[in-house]
Amino acid sequence: MANFAFWDIAVGSGNNSVMNFFSNLTNNNVMSLNPNGNVSISGTLIQGSSKKLKENIAELSSKEALETLKDLNPVKFKYKADTEKTHHIGFIAEDVPELVATPDRQGLSSMDIVGILTKVVQEQQKTILALSDKVKALEDKNVKR
Repeated sequence: MANFAFWDIAVGSGNNSVMNFFSNLTNNNVMSLNPNGNVSISGTLIQGSSKKLKENIAELSSKEALETLKDLNPVKFKYKADTEKTHHIGFIAEDVPELVATPDRQGLSSMDIVGILTKVVQEQQKTILALSDKVKALEDKNVKR
């Protein structure tokens, strides 16, 4: 195997002040950081989630999830620093429930929102199954008459 650096990290100049992380293995930029704060990657973004990385693990209650979801207000917006003025949909950190906000209320983790949505959908699924069972029982009762 040739003796060369696996990575090449370069920063552009002038209007193209993008920081690129170039992989000699794939011969492509695998990550780019733009001056407006946008990060582009050519692979998968993986957030650490192992038990080994966490402490004080506790079940999220259905009540907490439902109350949090109720207080989430999705909005449309453009980032001020984005020169392309791309439309986005998301949340305003100062307006989200404390459960999903960062301590400084300047950001939030999308995985926190996914956790809330997952719990709410699980509860809705329980309700749907219970209602389906009731409907089937009523239909069976009416058929027997």
